[in-house]
Amino acid sequence: MKDTERLSDGRVTLSTSTLYGAIKRLLESGWIRRVENEHARGNGRVKKEYELTDQGRRIFEAEVARLESIVTVARETTAGAQA
Repeated sequence: MKDTERLSDGRVTLSTSTLYGAIKRLLESGWIRRVENEHARGNGRVKKEYELTDQGRRIFEAEVARLESIVTVARETTAGAQA
């Protein structure tokens, strides 16, 4: 959660309920799956890790392409307005 805040320069902050709700929805949709991690954290609890499923990767790649096309249109619009 701290990484999200840092990477977004403080524009995005996540609460634990937001994060766990998102994880639950991604699991239910079949976009991610839980993977076993043998390494315990300092408190003795096993760290939960997840990875994209094939379906999740396809959806992720489609979303990246969609966002890239939006950025391209925005840049073209901005460049045309400045000309």
